[in-house]
Amino acid sequence: MIRATNRTRAMLVVAATLVAAAFITPAGAAPIPAATAVFLVLLIVVSRASLNTQVGVIGSLRVERIISKPLIGGKPATVEVVLRNNSLIPLELVEVFIPYPRVFRRVKGSSTTLITVPPKSSVEISLELIPRVGEHVFEPVKLVLRDALGLFKFEANVTGKKVVRVLPALEGVKALGVTYASRPGELSRTRRKGHGVEFYGIREYVPGDEYRRIEWKASARHGMRRLFVKEFEHEVSLNIFLVLETSLFMLSGGWGRTPLEYSVKAAASIAAYALRRGDSVAVIHRFVDRPALVRGRKSLSRVIDDVSRLPWDTILASPDIRLRDLVLRKLMPTLPRERNVIIMFTILYGGVDEAKEIVEVASKLKALGNTVMVIVPMVEAFEAKTLEGIEAAVYRLRSLGTLKSKMEGIRLLLRHGIPTVTALPSEITDIVVARLESIRSSMA
Repeated sequence: MIRATNRTRAMLVVAATLVAAAFITPAGAAPIPAATAVFLVLLIVVSRASLNTQVGVIGSLRVERIISKPLIGGKPATVEVVLRNNSLIPLELVEVFIPYPRVFRRVKGSSTTLITVPPKSSVEISLELIPRVGEHVFEPVKLVLRDALGLFKFEANVTGKKVVRVLPALEGVKALGVTYASRPGELSRTRRKGHGVEFYGIREYVPGDEYRRIEWKASARHGMRRLFVKEFEHEVSLNIFLVLETSLFMLSGGWGRTPLEYSVKAAASIAAYALRRGDSVAVIHRFVDRPALVRGRKSLSRVIDDVSRLPWDTILASPDIRLRDLVLRKLMPTLPRERNVIIMFTILYGGVDEAKEIVEVASKLKALGNTVMVIVPMVEAFEAKTLEGIEAAVYRLRSLGTLKSKMEGIRLLLRHGIPTVTALPSEITDIVVARLESIRSSMA
């Protein structure tokens, strides 16, 4: 819809004033204000007609917004807008507004551009952004047309909204010093004398081995001077539940360095490792409607999709489900009977009160034979290391109260025997993986 600007209204007022002046001025001078008024009105009419022509061109304009895939948190991404003018009339001096999520960072290009699109031609506009993990909305691309004098303006959205999901970058797992045999994509297997489900190999007999495990053919090849026994593998797989707090407080911190972003990255990396080891993994937070255990490396995309299903606009605008309620409503009904490891990610912003709630649900889970682990990203310590001088001192002072409350909650968890990982964000994945291997070994 074409709208008149304040400049048009001002010109109409001037024209009306001149017409009124023509009636009260002497007969010889009357034509001058009257002619000026007519000129102003004609100018308005011509400006409107010229803009109408340009608006007609928009009807034959084809606009496409192309967002590079996959979108990875912290990695540069490109947004390209292509405008194709299929008419014989040039589209002159059109303003193009390319909105992007406010939590993204623009590193190249401009989100507002003034261009001319020649007839039967196309123009490309490109932006480079740094996205953040989660679900975000790109608002429609908007075009604004004005006549040469700025008397009229036309605005139109030429694309629809687009919801994108930004995935976390996976972290590699460092050497852990654990001894185990694993085959990519299969169950983790631990060698176990006299027990097992699948043939592993043959070794020499040692006192204490069961006679029924003796491999007589191999022993006969050595003239029965040496006895050999069959050795089998024992399958040890875990059911790992990654429970994420998604409160507004999880979005506190520096750009790209919030507890939620660190937790998502760690959870995805842990899931990738566990699936490769043959474990089953499920992601649980308030935006996953139907949590389900999945297994196998091909399931990694499903897990990463679930862990990234975090609409920032909703998190910023509405209260979160408390971690206790999340466990009771979504986790408890889905738990298998055994070999369950529940890993909860929380910032413990509520301090002791929130820790008491976690103790309550963790005690119920442990009573059912489950293993519970709580992850508390120590973002405050990490942030302080990235600052220097007065900035570091001010940050430590401001975060002192929060850190004190968090530490009180952590001490409460530890007093109740709940393993709690309080590490720098970069260390979480390795520490959790090491603990998972320890749990696996104890079940072998």
